Amino acid sequence: MKAHIICLLSVVLVLGNINTAYSQDDTHQELTLNSFYEDYDQKLLVRHVIETDSVGVPSLKNRIKNWVGLRFRSGEQVLVNETENQLIVNFVSMDLKGNTGISAVVLPWHIRLVIEIKANKVRVSAFDDMGSASTSISRSYYLSAYFKKDGTIKMPNTYKNGFLQFKETIASLVRDLEKSILQPTTSDDW
Repeated sequence: MKAHIICLLSVVLVLGNINTAYSQDDTHQELTLNSFYEDYDQKLLVRHVIETDSVGVPSLKNRIKNWVGLRFRSGEQVLVNETENQLIVNFVSMDLKGNTGISAVVLPWHIRLVIEIKANKVRVSAFDDMGSASTSISRSYYLSAYFKKDGTIKMPNTYKNGFLQFKETIASLVRDLEKSILQPTTSDDW
């Protein structure tokens, strides 16, 4: 009987360790205002420079526009400005989530991608472009409103993991754009 209890406890401990090792809980990762924004004053979330070999501005612009068209349902509506060396994409992300313990909360949030283009280089900057706690309320505050004056997040049990995952989603979006720039789809002569 004693051996069965020890065996059962061992199984519970092993399964508990496996669950802990593979869980998505980011409770030990620090989240502060300065770690969330790359530049708080500009409300810059992510900035990344993409370097290419021998690709001119027109070709880079075309690759970026193709990515916008594939990534967003209404590419022509999210591409809000275009100059000779810059594209601006505004979109609403539904990836910012919180968890109250009773239900999940989704905060629709506006993101502005400023994509600057030079020969052989693209700089992508993703900015917090304000949002609200509801789709029925107009954009009224930045994500920084979820942080206290000391820079720590308010209601960490509700929003911390959601904010960390949101920033990773935006960084992933930029990596996806980089992949489209560096490895453009080619015609298969269909």
